[in-house]
Amino acid sequence: VRASYLFYVGTTNIPIDPNNPQKLVPSKQLSFVTEPEEKRKIIGDIFMKVAENVIESMNLNPDEVLLGQGTLRPDLIESAS
Repeated sequence: VRASYLFYVGTTNIPIDPNNPQKLVPSKQLSFVTEPEEKRKIIGDIFMKVAENVIESMNLNPDEVLLGQGTLRPDLIESAS
């Protein structure tokens, strides 16, 4: 799976009010985000979207698939290594 571009331009929705998590605004693209927690949210959301697309394209049952995400790559992205 070649998903680097999806991560590069990836966004997510961020709560604007901690007391009302339903109020969301779109984040900046991952490539423009510097806040580590916001990066983690974007990476997690994009990972799940990519995984869901792969599972569907392979005609797999989502209830029978286990996903694993290592921390090395997100840490490298976050630290701009």
